[in-house]
Amino acid sequence: MSPDVQRIAATMGAGFATAPALGGTLVLDFGADGCIVVAGTSAPVRVSFAENATGMPVVAEKGHADCVVTVSLDTFMRMIAGEVDAAAVYTQGKLKIAGDINLAMKLGPALRAGREARGGDSVR
Repeated sequence: MSPDVQRIAATMGAGFATAPALGGTLVLDFGADGCIVVAGTSAPVRVSFAENATGMPVVAEKGHADCVVTVSLDTFMRMIAGEVDAAAVYTQGKLKIAGDINLAMKLGPALRAGREARGGDSVR
């Protein structure tokens, strides 16, 4: 699992810690770099990364998710840093959303809240 994915998961966990239920389950799929599962059907929202014993990402949860966001880790890190706009990345096809787009739109506020909760700690 990529250390960046672990930092993203920790930041999202802090951001969702006091949030109400997300309203569904979301998988953030970074391909070979791993994936993050946000189980938000009830409060508290649980954020974890899914991998098997060999460290490879497990994406079985994708079949049960209400929303799957697929993006490269590099592109996602650039979005977090404000180097690229999420809407532009989406229209370019570098970010794909399957399922409930409203769940995907809750990621930005959760990351911002998580950075604040962690004292402004950068995800990078």
